[in-house]
Amino acid sequence: MDKGLKCRPIAAFYGIVSIVFLIIFAGVQTNAFSSVASTSFNISPVAIAVCYTLLLVIVIFGGAKVIASVADKVVPFMSVAYVAVALILILINIKNVPSMFILIFSSAFSTNAVFGGLVGSAISWGVRRGVFSNEAGLGTGAWVAGCADVSHPAKAGLSQAFSVFISLCICLATSLMILVTNSYNVVQADGVQIVAYINGNYDIFATEAINTVVNGFGSIFITIAMFLFTFTTIMAYSMYLSRIYYYFFSDHIDNPSVKLINIAINVATIMLGFVGPLVSSTTIWNLASALCGLLSLVNLACLALLYKPGVSTLRDYEAQLKHGLDPVFIPERCGIENAELWHRIIAEDYADELKAYKQVFPDK
Repeated sequence: MDKGLKCRPIAAFYGIVSIVFLIIFAGVQTNAFSSVASTSFNISPVAIAVCYTLLLVIVIFGGAKVIASVADKVVPFMSVAYVAVALILILINIKNVPSMFILIFSSAFSTNAVFGGLVGSAISWGVRRGVFSNEAGLGTGAWVAGCADVSHPAKAGLSQAFSVFISLCICLATSLMILVTNSYNVVQADGVQIVAYINGNYDIFATEAINTVVNGFGSIFITIAMFLFTFTTIMAYSMYLSRIYYYFFSDHIDNPSVKLINIAINVATIMLGFVGPLVSSTTIWNLASALCGLLSLVNLACLALLYKPGVSTLRDYEAQLKHGLDPVFIPERCGIENAELWHRIIAEDYADELKAYKQVFPDK
């Protein structure tokens, strides 16, 4: 936004809104975990808030690289295990699969007499929660991609695009195991229940689905999964915030006042993490939804304006692959200005790849 559109005010606005969004969303994550843990094990939300906050203090203020390292290894395993559990549930209930897909398609196309009238609301909620799940369209994934050590930005971009499908697998696994085991309720906007298969609300749908096979295991498994997913997400938010902080203050990073701003941002994140389990989920989700919409509007508008250099970068990457090269990024080749940093990255870290590139494209 700053260098590509040459519009620092828009970049600054996006950065400031992002700070507020990420701090609030730390509360959304702890609220989501608290909803599951308190319902499954009857733990006080206050106790959850205190314990969760203490862990956040340790990690955010840099005293627990071991925790981050363990999470880095455990979360991929948990993701695979989560999908595996869903597949096992589907196989155990294989006789229900045809009726499940009939329910899905009849509801989606409004031909189901019971659920047909809810399709618009379902799509609306699906889009909103889908964005929260994979961040597609928000622009926040660019902060992660920007930290990657790659020879060409398309590598990081394609990796980020693939992450959307990973998120899709987790969400699809959740929905299918809930539907195939009939572990859900359906409530209209006015509070009237259309379907009541279980005793509880949406917080325990996945838990009850797993409990249909091994009673009690669902509570343990989903609580552990939710803790790992939410905790590592907040750790990622901390990294996001540090990138925004660096954007605003990179030239004054050692200034004591600037360091205080960084500490204040971290403290605010921890405070929202503490408050999350103690407030209504509706309140905090609505606030996050509003900010999410604002971020999306700004980001998507900027993406439209930056369409040409984006496509040019991807085509450059594909062209180099066709010549058997490990692609390196030469900004001018893509008609991109103000990207001098890439010249230093390529010269310092990818000299051999650059040499191979110049042999194939001697005039570029």
